[in-house]
Amino acid sequence: MPDRQSGTVVIVGSRSGCITSLALPAPGVATGEVPEYAKLRAVANEAFQVTNGAENGDTKKAANAIVDVVHAEGVAKGRSLPDTLFLGSDALRDVHAKCRAILETLDEWEDVAISIDVDQ
Repeated sequence: MPDRQSGTVVIVGSRSGCITSLALPAPGVATGEVPEYAKLRAVANEAFQVTNGAENGDTKKAANAIVDVVHAEGVAKGRSLPDTLFLGSDALRDVHAKCRAILETLDEWEDVAISIDVDQ
């Protein structure tokens, strides 16, 4: 891309995972663990094990959707490139809930927010 001075940079992240198996160390493998974090690590590993392999996202469908969006074809034909693309029913559900919570907070605190404007 730098040579051509054009292109699309795609950053893929995952807030909950559209993967079929998490990269967890095998039991008994030394990982340079800090003993003081053993309890926290156990809780995190248990949470990972509960979701590992139970994700409802299809990685092939996600990859195809991303390619379509980048090329503005297929499922993205006729649509403009979004700043952020949420994929998966779980992401859609969670982002909708977060947006509703933010809007409720804005409404509840609107008087305080505008109270700091410079007096006219």
